[in-house]
Amino acid sequence: MKTAIYTRVSTTEQANEGVSLEAQLNKLRAYCQLNNMEVVKIIEDAGISAKNTNRAGYKKLMSLIAAKSIEAVVVYSLSRFSRSTKDTLEAIETMNNKQIAFHSFTEKIDTTSPTGRFFLTVLAGLGQLEREQTAERTKLALELKKSKNERYSGIAPFGYKFENGQIVKCEAEQRVIKSLKELREMGLTYKQIADKLNDRGLFNRNGGNWNKSTIYKALSKAA
Repeated sequence: MKTAIYTRVSTTEQANEGVSLEAQLNKLRAYCQLNNMEVVKIIEDAGISAKNTNRAGYKKLMSLIAAKSIEAVVVYSLSRFSRSTKDTLEAIETMNNKQIAFHSFTEKIDTTSPTGRFFLTVLAGLGQLEREQTAERTKLALELKKSKNERYSGIAPFGYKFENGQIVKCEAEQRVIKSLKELREMGLTYKQIADKLNDRGLFNRNGGNWNKSTIYKALSKAA
């Protein structure tokens, strides 16, 4: 059975978990040998997250699947393949349509069996749930910092600045915001406000011209 091995690890994962591409590859080679699978392609995505499918190695793998150049795909774990339930299931569905088997070493998944396909769906769902829960916890933590006026990002919103880890008002920028609000209350569009500021030689924080997008952001953050 002609098989492609796919391995991936991000810089953070390797640092935190110690699972290198070489370690993954050694185990997957042994797995293929044990199951009489001929390795014809080894595809790696080094230092890349699995949050989306915009990965050179992943795209190369899917092109092999589309061309039906292989008969099986072996990965170290579902999280190494993708962290999105949607992306995982769509990829597996493509493989199934091409009659290409999918094996995940860590979860002991083999899509040639009904049981393997069932557990794949369950585990992929759990992976997506974990990612969403992590995102929610991060969001709540940032909101808490913001409510305490603590530093929660690298750049303070226009009208504010960081001092000793706290976010405080920047009086010069607050005066600009006051002017923006007054012009907005007069019925001017974001573009018209930007044009007025630029005509007066009043640059934004970065020393550049204002535009309708930067005016909108400044006002929305100040609201």
